[in-house]
Amino acid sequence: MEDLARITAPVKEQSEETVRSRMSLLGKWKQQQEELERQTRYKHLSYVALICLFVCLVIGCVWFFRKSRYHKKTEKQYATLKDEMQGFVNKHAQLVNRLSQQNGQLQEQEALLGQKEEEIRMLKQRLDNLSSDKIDVLNKVKRIIADFRCKESSEMKMEDSDWLLLQHEMDKRLDGVLTRIQKQYRLSDMEVCFFCLILADIPTSYQYCLFDRSTNYPYKKIKSLLEKLGIDRGSSSYKEKLQSFIANLE
Repeated sequence: MEDLARITAPVKEQSEETVRSRMSLLGKWKQQQEELERQTRYKHLSYVALICLFVCLVIGCVWFFRKSRYHKKTEKQYATLKDEMQGFVNKHAQLVNRLSQQNGQLQEQEALLGQKEEEIRMLKQRLDNLSSDKIDVLNKVKRIIADFRCKESSEMKMEDSDWLLLQHEMDKRLDGVLTRIQKQYRLSDMEVCFFCLILADIPTSYQYCLFDRSTNYPYKKIKSLLEKLGIDRGSSSYKEKLQSFIANLE
């Protein structure tokens, strides 16, 4: 400050040499001030640059962290979707295999059913060729029952061929209705036999002797038959119930 005061003193009181020296000092001082300002500016710019670099680094780190999390989440979702798709593919393959197996089984059953129908047709044809005077199944049934009424036993027995003849004769009388009922309601051969016995007016209390079973056996089978046909219990006889069922069916 003293140098500055000396420099700014009145020019008239100073010599020419003194003025020059003072002017030289003033120029040096200005240069020093400019250099100081320049260094200060450079420092400020350096600080700003460092701050900007730090901010960019923070932003880059945040972006990289979020991107890595997004990639991990996306990969996890992709893996889940891939597993689900593979599960659907496996289920589809299993369903296709199951359907193919079921189709194969259905074709085998259809072929077997066709063979059975052909056998039944041939058997009916053979039964038609038999003369009624040689084989009279109903008379045989009545003779067996008559023997049981007299001596509680009989030398005659009902064979499988006898039951087939009975079903065939009853089906002929009903114009094929019995065969249609057996297919539609899925009746067993034994249930069809009881169906025929009831329509033939054979007493239920003596039907057991035709099968060599207990006395309750016919009632159990007839109960199962009526349940399959959807016939309600009532006061009417079994024959009346079946005749009414056939009339409503036709």
